[in-house]
Amino acid sequence: MPLIVRDHTWTQNQSTVYISLPLKGVKTANVHVICTDEYLKVRENVKL
Repeated sequence: MPLIVRDHTWTQNQSTVYISLPLKGVKTANVHVICTDEYLKVRENVKL
């Protein structure tokens, strides 16, 4: 299920786009990121 993030920021130059997403309460070591030319997926690895 998609989650709409409204408080992101981004910058870009000729060859690169930088996206910043605030992930409050989430350790960066537990984040999985998939990025393609047209898709960005960020999810938290949760151990059950």
